[in-house]
Amino acid sequence: MILDPRTLRGAWLACTFQHARLYPKGDERDVTAAYLVSSRPFEDALDGRQ
Repeated sequence: MILDPRTLRGAWLACTFQHARLYPKGDERDVTAAYLVSSRPFEDALDGRQ
């Protein structure tokens, strides 16, 4: 699966993934991390509140 930060829900100033691709469950590359930047509290940004 190719990861696209534009598909994340929320109101983020910036977002990126540690790895751009997720591999099938059980593969050693089946995990990544998302880095999210917001100018407001996480819960508000996640909800997309303005």
